[in-house]
Amino acid sequence: MRTFQVPFEREFEDRIFFGVLTLRQFLIIGCFVAFPVVLALFSRSLILFVTLVPITSLLGLALAFIKIRGDTLTKYFRRIIAFYTRQRTFLYRRAK
Repeated sequence: MRTFQVPFEREFEDRIFFGVLTLRQFLIIGCFVAFPVVLALFSRSLILFVTLVPITSLLGLALAFIKIRGDTLTKYFRRIIAFYTRQRTFLYRRAK
């Protein structure tokens, strides 16, 4: 009889690409690397290519791999934006 391990984490992501990358990580890295390469190819500017590719690649790697308190960086940024954009209710009480 075959047995399978079930992860205890609810938000478990399968490692699909190369055994180390999840689908989310692969797409983030692919987008952040492909966009400046395509932009530099259409503009035919070496300076644009040399400056944009490392910056966006590092940003893509940070978004893909950095975790803060167990949450991915993208989820962390979404929570910060939601906190500052939602409507708040303030309760005022008189001092006695």
